[in-house]
Amino acid sequence: MTRGEPPPVRPAGLVAPPGAPLFGAVARPALLFGLPPLLSLALLRLGTAVAPVVFVARVISVLVRFRQAGQPSHPGRTNPDS
Repeated sequence: MTRGEPPPVRPAGLVAPPGAPLFGAVARPALLFGLPPLLSLALLRLGTAVAPVVFVARVISVLVRFRQAGQPSHPGRTNPDS
């Protein structure tokens, strides 16, 4: 991706919040399998603690990427030759 090129756009329906899959991956064994209560509680708490951190990191990375995107030479115009 060059400096003047906007970042690729993904369809909104296919994007999951970045913390949700992580929470599912960490906490799912505690919810599905008969694990000891202490291990189950530890996995749930770990998933609950790490998922928001990943979510905030993803939001910050997207904001930084959009902030660095180049501005058009003629704001409000869609054709660079106009």
